[in-house]
Amino acid sequence: MLKKFLIIILSVIITLTLVACGSKESSKADYDSVRDAVLAHKNGEDITGKTVTVTATMDADNLVIYFMPDTKVGANLYVTLLSNDNKDDLQKIENIKEGDTVDVKIGYIDDHLEKSIYLFATLP
Repeated sequence: MLKKFLIIILSVIITLTLVACGSKESSKADYDSVRDAVLAHKNGEDITGKTVTVTATMDADNLVIYFMPDTKVGANLYVTLLSNDNKDDLQKIENIKEGDTVDVKIGYIDDHLEKSIYLFATLP
């Protein structure tokens, strides 16, 4: 009886360990959100060339994958994907749908408008 109990407990522990290890792919992004990247930019950091994890708020039909008014930043935040017109690159961008999480590499920032900040990025 004790042997069966120990085997069951050991099986449960191993299963939970395997599930925990494989449940989420670790992101190698420099910033965990668009807000974090923009706040870093506003604090004087050069975020060009850095990567950001973005959860798309819309389908990438028009290359814009993120729009969100952000009161903490005090601006509307946008992420627009740029493409080098490579067919494979365009296909990857078109496959991004609302709710998908992707890492993007910031190419440049346009913050000349007081209440809107645009991040132009590429897929790494």
